[in-house]
Amino acid sequence: ILPVPAIFGALAFVGLDLWGLYTQTQGGGLPIGHGAHLGGAFTGICYYFILRHQTRKKFMMRRF
Repeated sequence: ILPVPAIFGALAFVGLDLWGLYTQTQGGGLPIGHGAHLGGAFTGICYYFILRHQTRKKFMMRRF
């Protein structure tokens, strides 16, 4: 087991899904929903930034 930061692992999985989606569009690949995985990754990124922004606003409101 090799410890790596989570961002590198996430980028590796996104890269694998991008490659899988490309090979599926060329007529090959496995019957896996790569588009669904990429959609989930995009949703997670959006959720992170929205939550981070709201948490920062909440923290600032509590300070003053």
